Amino acid sequence: MQCPRYLCFTDSVDDIKLQTLKSKGLFNLITRKHTECIELDFRYQGDLGKSGIWSIIENGEVLKVEDDFSSLSSTEILLNTNDLIKGERYWECHNYLEELWKRYSGHKKVVVHDLIGIIVSQIKVQMDQWEVGKRVYERSYKDLRVHTVPALFQQLPSEFGYPLKISFDFISSTLED
Repeated sequence: MQCPRYLCFTDSVDDIKLQTLKSKGLFNLITRKHTECIELDFRYQGDLGKSGIWSIIENGEVLKVEDDFSSLSSTEILLNTNDLIKGERYWECHNYLEELWKRYSGHKKVVVHDLIGIIVSQIKVQMDQWEVGKRVYERSYKDLRVHTVPALFQQLPSEFGYPLKISFDFISSTLED
């Protein structure tokens, strides 16, 4: 059985705290920097309480991550995606969009693939890979110009930047079940 996955949103974390977390059994750690916080993405089997992670990270929020979205409708996925984008939670947004991508074929699949690229560009920035993020954004932006409804393309900035604040509301009718 695979250990559960968690996200922790905290104001700051230093290398010493990260090493201590790893010594407490935290593994597969990925750090992503948001505008106003740091996101720690990890797997952990153990006590999250005072003797576990919270003994090291004094402030923050820890969420258990659900990885199975198969029971959600496309509409529910798009609504969740919108909320995640607002909070710069691009990795989770990517996971939701990947579920849609698996469901679709043809034009819908291509559009969702292009949207995933836009979201991935933001994840790359959060991981301090600006140049990679810029290349991914520019490629996906160009592809969306060809493949998508004008309303989506018009929302996207022509210049790459972070954070990206867009809404998928306008394409819900195109991508819904």
